Amino acid sequence: MTNPLKPNVLVVDDSRTNRLAVEYALAGLDINLIKAESGEDALRHARQRDFALILMDIVMGGIDGFETGQLLRKDPRFELTPLIYLTGSYQDDVSRAKAYSVGAVDFLLKPADADVLRAKVQVFVELWKKSQEVKYQTAELTRLHDELEQRVVERTAELRKSEERLRILHQIDRALIAAEGPEAIAAAALPPLRQLLGVNRVVVNLFNLATGEVEWLAAAGRRRVHVGPGVRYSIRLMGDVEALQRGEPQLVDVNSLPPGPEVDALFASGVHTYAVIPMIAGGDLFGALSFGGPSGSYSSDQISIAQGAAAQFAIVLMQARLHDRLKRQAREFQSAFEDTNVPMGLTDINHRFVRVNAALARMFGYSVEELLGKSMPELTHPDDLAESFAQRELLNAGKVPYFQIEKRYLRKDRQVLWALANVSVIRDAAGKPLQYIGQVQDITERKQAEEALRQSEMQFRLVWENSLDGMRLTDSHGMVRRVNDAFCRMVGMPREALEGHPFTLIYPEEQRAELLAAFQKRFTASTTEPYYTKEIVLRNGRKVHLEISNSFLEMTGQPPQLLSIIRDVSDQIQMEAKLRQAQKLEAFGQLAGGVAHDFNNLLTIITGYSEMILSETIPVDQHAGFIREIRKAGNRAASLTRQLLAFSRKQMLQPVELDLNALISEAEKMLRRLIGEDIDLATALDPDLGQVKADPGQIEQVIMNLVVNARDAMPEGGHLTIETRNVELDQEYARRHAEIKPGRFVMLAVADSGCGMDEAIRANIFEPFFTTKEVGKGTGLGLATVHGIVKQSGGSIEVYSEVGRGTTFKIYLPRVNASPPSSKSWPGLSPTLPGTETILLAEDEEGVRTTVQLALEAHGYKVLSARSGLEALELCRQHPEAIHLLMTDVVMPKMSGRQLADQVVGLRPNIRVLYLSGYTDDAVVRHGVLEAGAAFLQKPFTPRALTRKVRDTLDGSSAR
Repeated sequence: MTNPLKPNVLVVDDSRTNRLAVEYALAGLDINLIKAESGEDALRHARQRDFALILMDIVMGGIDGFETGQLLRKDPRFELTPLIYLTGSYQDDVSRAKAYSVGAVDFLLKPADADVLRAKVQVFVELWKKSQEVKYQTAELTRLHDELEQRVVERTAELRKSEERLRILHQIDRALIAAEGPEAIAAAALPPLRQLLGVNRVVVNLFNLATGEVEWLAAAGRRRVHVGPGVRYSIRLMGDVEALQRGEPQLVDVNSLPPGPEVDALFASGVHTYAVIPMIAGGDLFGALSFGGPSGSYSSDQISIAQGAAAQFAIVLMQARLHDRLKRQAREFQSAFEDTNVPMGLTDINHRFVRVNAALARMFGYSVEELLGKSMPELTHPDDLAESFAQRELLNAGKVPYFQIEKRYLRKDRQVLWALANVSVIRDAAGKPLQYIGQVQDITERKQAEEALRQSEMQFRLVWENSLDGMRLTDSHGMVRRVNDAFCRMVGMPREALEGHPFTLIYPEEQRAELLAAFQKRFTASTTEPYYTKEIVLRNGRKVHLEISNSFLEMTGQPPQLLSIIRDVSDQIQMEAKLRQAQKLEAFGQLAGGVAHDFNNLLTIITGYSEMILSETIPVDQHAGFIREIRKAGNRAASLTRQLLAFSRKQMLQPVELDLNALISEAEKMLRRLIGEDIDLATALDPDLGQVKADPGQIEQVIMNLVVNARDAMPEGGHLTIETRNVELDQEYARRHAEIKPGRFVMLAVADSGCGMDEAIRANIFEPFFTTKEVGKGTGLGLATVHGIVKQSGGSIEVYSEVGRGTTFKIYLPRVNASPPSSKSWPGLSPTLPGTETILLAEDEEGVRTTVQLALEAHGYKVLSARSGLEALELCRQHPEAIHLLMTDVVMPKMSGRQLADQVVGLRPNIRVLYLSGYTDDAVVRHGVLEAGAAFLQKPFTPRALTRKVRDTLDGSSAR
């Protein structure tokens, strides 16, 4: 027989939308849905009717869900009514624990899934229906009892039986309500239930559907009571599991089971058949109540009683599970609180610590015991108290669910500690604050870093805004991100016209596209020059000289930018130019004194010996010696002239592929005579030395000057070493030596053991006219000449010296990939050879012309001599025979040497040309001589050098 009444389900929510959502989810269920708008409304409905299930919101106007639940539980009618909380605000474990303490059977988060909500409600509705059936059966028994009273005689025994059944059911009901675990269930509920059912054994089992096992949780039998967790055995002993999942009881014949210890135990307990009643909660099959005895079948009454008991068992066991979960969560909370490295603390409503973990105690420098009883205001920095209390007031008023604050604390040692505090509140059922729970994170280092960054930014801002140099930040696209006022003044543009625009705006429009493309390419490759000077034309047409220093600026999380520090040095360059001009004028005066001194000495020698030769008082046999002295003085004058030209880098070089070892070996004897016997000369020449391309005479002069300089540094004798070696200089070496570029070089080193130099002298030794000698004792051009020759030859020179420990000069000349000459001689020492060719000589200086003519004729050449270019051209036209070589001065009146050569070559295409000049290479260039293949002889020259050059030119492959 079924109960015709529909179960009442109460929905309590102050949101109409939420009530409609629940109504929609439960549509179609066989229930009466009662809706309440508040806790007070729910209590009003409760006074009017009973409910099978209550669905209730927590946060509502007036009394909240927790207080409403507590008030409902005080009514005996609703003491066991299932209560499910629906909430969207209280989602933490503390709120869950409070809900279950009120007696909630479930806790769903809004918005709840409609299918889940519907399934849960359906379970509790079915449980209600089962309980109503039990109640209905109880009422039916009462009715039968009344009938039996009318027929006392016939039905006394049945009446007594019914009374006993009622007593037992009531006992079972009270036992289940009071039960706190399986042991209590077994001791209090299962024995009377076995008696009521009249069977040999009643068992409560828990299922593990994943493993297919059954755990024997509790049992009551004729012989003894067994309490689990006990023996595990196969779920197949429970009959059709799928039918059990549908809520259908099963009858199992023990004789039909396969033999085994479990079957033997059943027979030993007097069980031959047993019924299995499913226990379902929340739509899930989690166990079964089984009873059995020798009977082959069981009445519907027994099945119904067992089903009601199973439903009650399901509720009790589910609550036990919830209780266990709460205890486990409490243990987990305790473990998380005590064992975590995150500092945590609980304070009461007066902000006094009632519970702290070890991490918090360590942070504040106290022990746990010392910290308990202290208040949070005691530990808070006085300047941060007001903000802290203001945040707590908002939290107490429910205006914020929690608050987060950065504040300062005072440790036990009174050191200031910066921390990030996260604080939330624990409330009672009425919503009144009970305790505060806080987590604290030490951010002292972060705050210190932020302060350091703030200071750094402030200092950078001060430097940026107050710098006299222009500053500019540019991104990879060439867009100006920031400039300072100095830069704006420098380029004559306002800040707003520069920032956010391409940096090329300061340039003329026709240059911008090319400059921007080049910048982006260099920026991408990170090859922007770190420092350089540049002359630019601004878009207003003004020319400025700028010194620019670049560096890449990379900040965390941002793309790199280029920081340019720019200084306008236009005025400085103009002043430097004026200073150099003044220094030149001063230097020319010093040079004139030195040159005049040396030339006066030479002229004294030349004129003195010349007059003695011309006089009749000197024997003729002494003339040769006087002439040699005159030649020697002339050579010294020529050397002085070359020295001046080399110093100014104006000398016309004749570079050839040169073996330095051969040059040094040839000059060694002369060098030994030059330095004297009290200086020991040693050479260390690399046998595998590479070739260099240089003028042999100039390199010889470099060696001579360095050797003389070393000799003067060792007035009392010493050691002199000349060394050659192949070297390779890398980028790192070139970076540390500004004048040197990386590459393959031949090193020539001249080292002495002389007096050495201090830093002041060493810094100026290559300056022209700088000398430590007395005034008038030299020009100060020796080392300046060396420097000029080396630079003009594409090399570099380094000097290493210490006072009292000697000096070493190292010259690096680029190495060329050429085979060494087969002979160990160098071109400057090759013997002169006679000739028979005809030479046309054009020279406007009579003394030079006569000297050249005599020297050439002495070596067998036929010379046609002309005083000008026009006269030479006429001789060329009139001479009937071959002319093999044209020797012409470069600069002559009316017709230059180049003009003459062009016309002569036009008349005689096979003729060769040799240019002569005492002018600098600037003058030679102006007259169009310097070009590939041109033969050139620098004045002054010796007859030997002349004839050697003539022979080389005639034997060469070039016609010009």
